[in-house]
Amino acid sequence: MSLKHLGYIELPDHMGHGGFDHAAVDRGRALLYVAHTANDAVDMIDTRSGAYVHSVSGLKGVAGVLVHEPTSLVFTSNRGENTVSMFSSNIEQPAVKLPVGIRPNGLAYDPERGILLSANVGDPNMPGSPSVTVVNVRDQTVIATVPMPGRTRWASFDPDQQVFFVNIADPFRIVVLDPELPGWVARKRAQLRRPGAGTTWSRPRSVAEPALLRVR
Repeated sequence: MSLKHLGYIELPDHMGHGGFDHAAVDRGRALLYVAHTANDAVDMIDTRSGAYVHSVSGLKGVAGVLVHEPTSLVFTSNRGENTVSMFSSNIEQPAVKLPVGIRPNGLAYDPERGILLSANVGDPNMPGSPSVTVVNVRDQTVIATVPMPGRTRWASFDPDQQVFFVNIADPFRIVVLDPELPGWVARKRAQLRRPGAGTTWSRPRSVAEPALLRVR
């Protein structure tokens, strides 16, 4: 399938450095959310009319955007201030911010338990700083920050297996986080399906050791 260019949408001019980053779509409300990193803001676009609507500002170094369509909740990772924020596209209220690990980036959400996971890239000058932070969205509290074995990149939630997957860049691996384990310890669950040829599961020597999916 080839792509066809349909036009341009004018957005606010850059006020600083950084340009744009992640984007997310709320299909039911026909809204596109774009992380406008240079403006410390998220720009909202009406996808039906192809027009800029407005911006949610005050999100320093915003990098990631994630939308939960059924509830119109929007989450952002604000890399310039080590926070995540959440707001609703239906309610005109300021975004709620919570502190997380160093340089948050990718986001994943478990709507059944109301848990947001932030993959924090960390600082290359600070060994051991990559992590993930687990947030209780309903209570607007931080549950835990779990160290990761390398620089994180993205995170996703699998609703079938009820676990989070976190991508580690250096060296490449996947960490599996199980919300049912006390203290958000990461390890392999028995019911996880084997990914297939070319991959292996490591067996944790203790409950404190993450389960790693290494891809050869």
